[in-house]
Amino acid sequence: MCQHETKYCGRCTKPFECKAGISSNVNHGVNLTRRTRYIAAISGIVYQDCLLAIKKEVYHESLLISPAATK
Repeated sequence: MCQHETKYCGRCTKPFECKAGISSNVNHGVNLTRRTRYIAAISGIVYQDCLLAIKKEVYHESLLISPAATK
């Protein structure tokens, strides 16, 4: 039987079994923006609750940084 590597969520540190080549580890039906997906990927965030939390954080951050504030 194939042994998969145990990795840990980059946000909550819960363990998960990494199955290389299987992209269903990420998103869990959570609709992510490109920026949120990038942050989740580089941070190793995989759990639905963590994905939802990071999505909310990015959304609130985008409200604070409005285009008018950057001029």
